[in-house]
Amino acid sequence: MKKYFGILAAASLLFATAFAATSCNDDKTPGGTGPEEPTATLEVKNAPASSIIADGDEVTFDVESNTEWTITKSADAAWITSIEPANGEGNGQITVTVAANEEGSRSTALIVTAENLTKTVTISQVAKGEVVVPVTNLGDGSKDFKITENMTLTYPGIYNLLGWVYVSDGATLTIEPGVIIKGDFRSKGTLIIERGSKIVAQGSEDLPIVFTSSQVPGNRLPGDWGGLIVCGKAPNNKGELTIEGGVGSLHGGNDPADNSGVISYVRIEFAGIEYLVDSEINGLTLGSVGSGTKIDHVQVSHSGDDAFEMFGGTVSAKNLVAFGTWDDDFDTDNGYSGKIQYALSVRNPRVADKSASNGFESDGDQTEPFTTCVFANVSLFGPVTNPANYTDLGGEEGSPTDARFQAALHLRRNTQLSIYNSLIAAFPIGLIIENDENSSTREFAEQGLLNVTNCVMAGMQKNYQDAQYWADGTVINPDGNDAFVSGYFTRAPFFNSTFVSYTIKTNPEAKVERVATAELGYQFANNVFNVTFNGYYTLWLDKGMTRTLGTDIYNISGLNARHMGLELEATYRPSTRFSLKAMGSIGDWIWRDDVDASAYDEAHNLIEDGDQTLFIAGVHVGNSAQITAALGLDWEPFKNVRLGADYNWFGKNFADFQPTSRTQIQDKVDAWQMPDYGTVDVQVSYRFNIGDKIRATFYGNVNNLLDTWYIADARDGKGHDARSALVYYGFGRTWTAGLKFNF
Repeated sequence: MKKYFGILAAASLLFATAFAATSCNDDKTPGGTGPEEPTATLEVKNAPASSIIADGDEVTFDVESNTEWTITKSADAAWITSIEPANGEGNGQITVTVAANEEGSRSTALIVTAENLTKTVTISQVAKGEVVVPVTNLGDGSKDFKITENMTLTYPGIYNLLGWVYVSDGATLTIEPGVIIKGDFRSKGTLIIERGSKIVAQGSEDLPIVFTSSQVPGNRLPGDWGGLIVCGKAPNNKGELTIEGGVGSLHGGNDPADNSGVISYVRIEFAGIEYLVDSEINGLTLGSVGSGTKIDHVQVSHSGDDAFEMFGGTVSAKNLVAFGTWDDDFDTDNGYSGKIQYALSVRNPRVADKSASNGFESDGDQTEPFTTCVFANVSLFGPVTNPANYTDLGGEEGSPTDARFQAALHLRRNTQLSIYNSLIAAFPIGLIIENDENSSTREFAEQGLLNVTNCVMAGMQKNYQDAQYWADGTVINPDGNDAFVSGYFTRAPFFNSTFVSYTIKTNPEAKVERVATAELGYQFANNVFNVTFNGYYTLWLDKGMTRTLGTDIYNISGLNARHMGLELEATYRPSTRFSLKAMGSIGDWIWRDDVDASAYDEAHNLIEDGDQTLFIAGVHVGNSAQITAALGLDWEPFKNVRLGADYNWFGKNFADFQPTSRTQIQDKVDAWQMPDYGTVDVQVSYRFNIGDKIRATFYGNVNNLLDTWYIADARDGKGHDARSALVYYGFGRTWTAGLKFNF
């Protein structure tokens, strides 16, 4: 069967109380030694791509044939009031009229017949009063469609981006707020703003401009279409360049203030394709774009390559979001020197690239000016939820082979990028500063030309690494990871220490609390083992509290505590279905000094000569176990069935005590030490689907499986022993079970 497609292909186009036409051809060829071409010809043409008409109005399309033809409708299509003409010979224009629609959306088929040829024309109509957004084609599906004059995409409107569409030098493409542009899946629709042209895409908070996939919702995926490319005349470090992605457009020049227009309140989703190896179209690609361009409030979601990539240029931007990116969230190259403030990236843990996905990837190349961009107030959230027990799942929905996550910040090849005041969390590696390709990246960091300042890094498997490392299925270099961290901060005293004896009179002896800490650690990690060892030393100074002794009230200021200890965590994970983890902690936490307290009577008056020395120097801090250990097992014996078991042990746990109970020198003794104890907990879960949309999980937990008797908490007594202590027992065996649904 040979098929001919007219302007409408085989799609039904909706109109407001309206209709559209599509056509396909069923050629009937006789049997024999081979197909015979029919002598008759038949085409349906010039049906509009979009139209909004009122009930009773009409729409037209053309029939072209070299013989007689007829048009018939089905018996249930009485709402099509007329077809003029319904038959004819040669070429003719057809006018179809519809009646008012009070019933709801409906459609039917018109059959156009010429000898042994037929065309099926689908007519669709929506209910009266229902608003239908007009759909217009932008481009012709080729790779060289050019917009040479100013054009405006109007709201309300949906525009099908067919093929590669270039806005030529001197032309401006204006996109009104609320417009939707659908990148064509088959032709990988891409919009290219060339040097000397402009895009004015000024959306709003209520009416953002949306670039999305032509696929129906639910079937959209990263890489469905190309993306948005903007080329400018600002400097880069290589002169005139051809932008990546195969589109052939040039970028670069000598105008730092070049203006390529406005991109504001814009969402770009399901774009990004690898046209050639190392030549991709990103969600938003900026080539030598100048500082006269306005870019803010832009979200790139589910890009099939990078979310944002800047090849040189000087443009700055604010309020950028990268969500569920395939490769890198923010990629900077070729001497990019703009400033980015307020940026967020959130990774899908199941989507990563074979090149190893990063939050930032920055290259400076070998030529000056180097990349000197500045980022501030950035939040990067990677795929790692448990650094000690993490398995890279980036290949489950990402690249089919070798997909993996790498670093929050991968800085290399002479970049001089700086990032300030940012939160960076949950990547396999926090920061890689790499001297690859004979570069001086690490030297630039030592000279203060590359800066990572006032940034918090947390939840990494490994904080720092000198170079990219790929071996044994991991990006982490097993040579180890040592780190020294120190900190100092102050905080205001608690309310009851600030005011005297629960009154509104201020306490002149209240002090600002101070905390100073230092920690030294070492980590070893590969694709099977992850071991972390830390030692810490912390001073908590000038802590305050209020306590009672008899009928008197004591305001205590200047309490000093010293905490120090060693911690070890280890995970053994030979496969994604089995892991064994262990931890141990040994601490020594004491009150460091004796302290004086001021006494107040029941009337809240200061008791003259009522100061009391509290003898607590060297006494261990109570109410927290200072030696702990744990062993855990996680196992998936069958698909979607997980079993878990944990053993937790607590020791060196002293009863809580009142400092005001240590008023005599002979009272300088530890509180009663509670008996050591351990408990066993077990877990089971089973995940299953209910239909196509509902994911369900059955789970069950048993805590304290062995029904162990233990003292969980205690208050020290006069004898500092079990007889005089007030004790609180922990729970016996308990269990929970439940069923969770995710829609």
